[in-house]
Amino acid sequence: MKKQSKTPSIFRHGATWLRADFHLHTRADDEFKYTGDSSFFAQAYFEQLVREDIRIAAITNHNKFDLAEFKELRTWAERKDIYLLPGLELSIKDGAKGLHILIVFDDAWIYNSENKNYIQDFISTAFSGKSGYDRAPYDQNANFDFQDTCQQLDGFSKDYFIIMAHVDDSSGLFQELKGRGLAEFIGADCFKKHVLACQKARNRENKSKVKSIAFVEGTDSAHEGIAGIGKGNLEHGETQKTYIKLSAFNFSALKFALRSHTERIRSALPVENRLWVNQITISSGENKEIIRFNQGLNTLIGVRGGGKSSILEVIRFALELPLPEDSSRKEERQYKEEIVNRLMRNGGKVRLDLADATGKIQYSIVRKNHHGRAELFGPGDHPMTDRKPADVLSAAYFGQKDLESAGQRFNGRFIEEKLLQNELAPLKVETKKAEAKVIRTLKNLDELRDDVDTLDDVNIEIRRLTQLQLSYQKYNLKERLEIITQYDEEEDYLLQVREALEKFTEEFGNHLEEALEEFDQLLRHVPKVEKALFKEQVFPALQKVRKQFENWKSVCVPSDETTELLSSSFASSVNVFDQQKKAKQEEFEALKREINDPNINVESFRDVERKLRVNQQKQQILQKKQREYEQLEKELVEDLNYLKLCWEAEFNLVKKALDDFNLTSESIKISASFMGDRNAFSEQLKGWVRGSNLKSAHYEGIVKNYACGIEVFLELQNEKSALHNVLQGGFLLPNFQERFFDAAHDVLTWRTPDKFDFLYKGRPLSEYSLGQRATALTAFILAQQHKDLFLIDQPEDDLDNQTVAQELIKQVVSTKHSTQYIFATHNPNIVVLGDADQVIECQFIDEAFKNNIAAGIDEREVQSAVINIMEGGVEAIKTRTAFYQIVNSWKH
Repeated sequence: MKKQSKTPSIFRHGATWLRADFHLHTRADDEFKYTGDSSFFAQAYFEQLVREDIRIAAITNHNKFDLAEFKELRTWAERKDIYLLPGLELSIKDGAKGLHILIVFDDAWIYNSENKNYIQDFISTAFSGKSGYDRAPYDQNANFDFQDTCQQLDGFSKDYFIIMAHVDDSSGLFQELKGRGLAEFIGADCFKKHVLACQKARNRENKSKVKSIAFVEGTDSAHEGIAGIGKGNLEHGETQKTYIKLSAFNFSALKFALRSHTERIRSALPVENRLWVNQITISSGENKEIIRFNQGLNTLIGVRGGGKSSILEVIRFALELPLPEDSSRKEERQYKEEIVNRLMRNGGKVRLDLADATGKIQYSIVRKNHHGRAELFGPGDHPMTDRKPADVLSAAYFGQKDLESAGQRFNGRFIEEKLLQNELAPLKVETKKAEAKVIRTLKNLDELRDDVDTLDDVNIEIRRLTQLQLSYQKYNLKERLEIITQYDEEEDYLLQVREALEKFTEEFGNHLEEALEEFDQLLRHVPKVEKALFKEQVFPALQKVRKQFENWKSVCVPSDETTELLSSSFASSVNVFDQQKKAKQEEFEALKREINDPNINVESFRDVERKLRVNQQKQQILQKKQREYEQLEKELVEDLNYLKLCWEAEFNLVKKALDDFNLTSESIKISASFMGDRNAFSEQLKGWVRGSNLKSAHYEGIVKNYACGIEVFLELQNEKSALHNVLQGGFLLPNFQERFFDAAHDVLTWRTPDKFDFLYKGRPLSEYSLGQRATALTAFILAQQHKDLFLIDQPEDDLDNQTVAQELIKQVVSTKHSTQYIFATHNPNIVVLGDADQVIECQFIDEAFKNNIAAGIDEREVQSAVINIMEGGVEAIKTRTAFYQIVNSWKH
């Protein structure tokens, strides 16, 4: 029978967390309780392992290894995707009454070309000259102590590792060894080399004595039989468990996981409440390629031109992550767009499936080439038209040269656009609303300003007219002018009557009815002056005319003599009125001569009255607008203060991310000051008030005291302000105010950039090379745990190779449990030392992408690919274990 070699489906997405049990017994052990049919033992055994979700199982019977039973169990293990390991619980002669250790063997001990059972050979040697050691109550110890045991095992030249069994209990490490004896035992080279874990450790003080090794669990309950598998080992009422992160069932991978226990061993399944890219499906014509990803570190490897960057760009395209807008990188943008077109030709499309922590697909993103925006679907492919990819997955993309570019000009915009875009989005929306409110208020103030300025002129005119009016009242001009006005009005009336009389006597035949109606209207007139004259002469004359019209209507023959007589009668009345008016006018002229005041224009008195009324009406309207203006000024101050609060809220979110990062980083420290870039503010200020004759000292004085245009604006009218002190003398202040107000829309909505100080190993970032800057920035970038996904294309092109392991890999290893990474890389250290959870070998064959290999770094085929494809791959594989001993120290 061959050793277990089938690649289980559980590794389709690379590394995964699996429950392990390192201390299992079988019916080959005398203490194991089983009364069922022996032919169903293996099936029942593995059904219980499946129920308990145990995927890594070590058979460790007391001083015994039953090869036939193990091979039968191995057959079932392969069917159930369980990694079954041959092992042994050995009683050695250390300690007061002996010590139990668990030895876990590589398959080569029993599956070999010699067809020999070397485990049994070792057991026979260990108990040479003894009998009954492999039967209950297992109270005999081997001939060897621990050091002898390791020497004997090493003599077989086959791989193994040791776990100290039930260390706190009888026959356990801490129960049997104390003080100096324990210290010497733990300090021995053979212990450090071969002991990878302690089983069933409960005592905290004991654990502190062996920090450098893993703590694992095992059932160790032979007397409970199959039903006891995976149960027991209670702590506070809960069964203690061990989970190991593996991406392949092979012995070296398991040993590596135990050695890198800080990252690979847990007592409970990790629960991360985040989404991750589960797989991508690229359809192009009849071709369809599916690439599966892991929740942690994914690396795209392959020869140059193999399609690594293509996959990364297609994911970026699906997630609608923008390309750099820098005009100097136009060709680079075009190249990236061409990459997407090449992979998705013939109307192709890409589909990203997003899974939760359990691996269940929660969302899918579909985007077609040259067909607009991405579409988001919920469970069951339910369309979610009101949402976009960024609403469900927070991702950051760094293409080739992006990190180097960031190293050249690290600022707040870089943080906002690349790292905190989604988190800042709702704050940005609120800021936009606040800016729009400021602009609306300014517009309303502009519309009212001319009217408010006019109010001063109106008030002055009203005061002038009121003074004139008082002067006129001194001479009782109002009443006298009213009489003259009334004579003028009655004169107009008489003129109207005369014209009507002439008209209708001339056109008698055609307009008699109209004449009668008009004369009726004229007779209803109420005179204001000379009322007796009108009553005694004017109206009787008109009555005669009307009566004669009535007579003519019956005979239809007008008499010229009668007409002339009637006209003469009316004319005589008018002459009397004219004489009366002339007398009044002469009285008024005499009054004018009497006044003899050049400031009083008697003729314009009536116009003064009219103008005063008009201006008073204007005044009421303008006063209302002034009240509106004053209210808007108050609102503007409130709007500006709120806009500053919005800016500060954005800054505080960024600063919180920086502060959190500073707590976790030893080599990088980033400080930030709100609107601290005063040089940028000074340059903007010069543009706004150009032509106001300000000198450099004036600008320096302003930006020293004020951080932005809003702060300056709020003190423009404050005579005791620093601004007035800086601009005192001459016309500096009014010139400044005029130009400042002219640019108000820009001034009051422009935010002074925040200032960032980036220290790397105690020195400013500017003192480092671009490669070193990019390396430092990468460490900062990858520390942003609010991101679900990082897409990074060939970071080694930008980074300083000497510090890749110290910064980038360190950060990836310590954060990949909570953040998904997809790297396209040629650097084997990122793959190997980063302990890649999924490695995808990319190939472009016949203009079509091929996913040749997709598995975790534990898989030997992947390690071979790294060695064959990547320069320096052999060295990276060799230093893997040593590197992880360093990684473990980072956690402490």
